[in-house]
Amino acid sequence: MKTRILLFCLTMLVACLPEPYYCGRGGDLLAPEGFTIQKLNSLAIKGNLERIQFVNKDVGYILVGGLPTFPHTQILKTIDGGYSWDNRWIFGNTGSFRDMLFLDENIGIITDYTSDYPVIKRTEDGGISWSDHKYPELGEGRITRLHADADQNLYASLASTWVVKSTDKGKTWQVLPFARKKILALYQDRLYLQISYDEMMVTDLNGNHIKNILLPSGIGGSGLKDFEVIDEDNIIATDNCRTVQTSDGGDTWRGLFRNIMTYCQARVVGFNSPQEGIMIYEKDYCGDLAVPDATIGFTTDGGDSWKESEYFLNVFSSLIITEKINEDKFLIFLRDGVLGDFVNYELWSLER
Repeated sequence: MKTRILLFCLTMLVACLPEPYYCGRGGDLLAPEGFTIQKLNSLAIKGNLERIQFVNKDVGYILVGGLPTFPHTQILKTIDGGYSWDNRWIFGNTGSFRDMLFLDENIGIITDYTSDYPVIKRTEDGGISWSDHKYPELGEGRITRLHADADQNLYASLASTWVVKSTDKGKTWQVLPFARKKILALYQDRLYLQISYDEMMVTDLNGNHIKNILLPSGIGGSGLKDFEVIDEDNIIATDNCRTVQTSDGGDTWRGLFRNIMTYCQARVVGFNSPQEGIMIYEKDYCGDLAVPDATIGFTTDGGDSWKESEYFLNVFSSLIITEKINEDKFLIFLRDGVLGDFVNYELWSLER
């Protein structure tokens, strides 16, 4: 009798205990205090989303690469902040365009290559019409990792070997003889290039060497997800399981998160200053589940503390891209499954 009473009491106690506070809810993203979040759109795209770019809070573009069964490139355009999208097909190619950069609402380029040299399509009317440009003088490879400076000069990596520059908005290109490998970032008058697994080289905008930066051991290579240059001293780097931060231009590094798991996936949503920024990251495990929950955190002290959203189901297997629109608006793009030839995506807006 006593045993049955004891078991009954234990059962009631367990039933009355609240679920662990860290167990995420549902599949929707949640916002930290002071922000709101909403799903702007669900898009069914025939192809693979390659790039997304907003030139201002209203106008944005999506580059969609083709499939083997449907080898055509698409450009999607929004003029209402992502609520609706106009599909602009680009026929007559292999669907292998992978990079895109718009300088404003009208002028933009997308990049391809032949077996021998780079190819670019260029528009001056927001994607309605495109002109073809071929560059056999540059040699083999694709022009990738496009960036623009304040004067709308363009910089890109050529076949991950050289850096090339255009001073006429993508019509012609020249090789920067001293700058090599992949562009990770452009900040003011500096290019940040990845020259080996964990080593960066900083050059000026003409390719002249300024300094080299070593990332902490284990960070770098193909697993590098974010390389966020906030200013010359403050940089954040994330890979598949760590986030590190420097406040002295790369001379020393430390883990950005110091009150949660040392090894956790994280992505930069956007930083307005070295002190104020937003990230989405794994927080903790829910009971015995193998997949950790995630949260969106907002810091005003450089990462020493975070105001966090309620936890939601881990999204890192589906997170495609994040983008800062301005100091108060950020976008998060998720992949939400496949249906036949169509890939479903969700576009979320986080606003203060």
